[in-house]
Amino acid sequence: MLEKIRYYLSLVLTSILLYSCIQNKNSNKIQITQPTNKTNTNTILKDTIKLAIESDSNFYKTEIKDQYFPEKYEENTIDTILDSKENLRISITKKTLMNKSVSFSHTSKKSTTSVFHFRDYSSEITVYKSNKILFNRTFNKNDFEQIGDENFLNQAITLNTWVQEYDKQSKIIKIQHVIGVPETCWSYHFTLFIDKDGKFHSELDEIR
Repeated sequence: MLEKIRYYLSLVLTSILLYSCIQNKNSNKIQITQPTNKTNTNTILKDTIKLAIESDSNFYKTEIKDQYFPEKYEENTIDTILDSKENLRISITKKTLMNKSVSFSHTSKKSTTSVFHFRDYSSEITVYKSNKILFNRTFNKNDFEQIGDENFLNQAITLNTWVQEYDKQSKIIKIQHVIGVPETCWSYHFTLFIDKDGKFHSELDEIR
């Protein structure tokens, strides 16, 4: 943009100098006279700058494109039989939170700004024993007191929840739960424990 203004100004100044030299030559005077009409000179300069701006007006136009991940509501459930003899099974349902998301933007060289909205999820865990509910709870990213970083929580979503293992001797279910910032490696990894009586606690395994 500035290069164009400099270019047009150089043309105007060159024209003014040439005009002055021609006038001097015609009057047989060895001097460079300044233009007598200052108003006309200012007008020319203003018109030059205006022309440069108008010719590059697209520079000021920024197109904004919004993209949502996922675009529509999703709900996925995975049922796992932990012990057929005990008639013990677990169900994990991942649901899209349509009204909660984190956003990141990127502006290209063509002045197009893409805004990426990553919707958050909830994870509902239900444990059944002999077709009766032993444990049921829905987890969101703000439910873990081990995360003391508000900056992280403002950028993170629930990424995934899955069964890690079931110890038949201790009768403890271990579940992996990950909360992280989309498109990065920044994440908190938890192990969720549910015992034979339906009691629950969580432990922070690592921060990546």
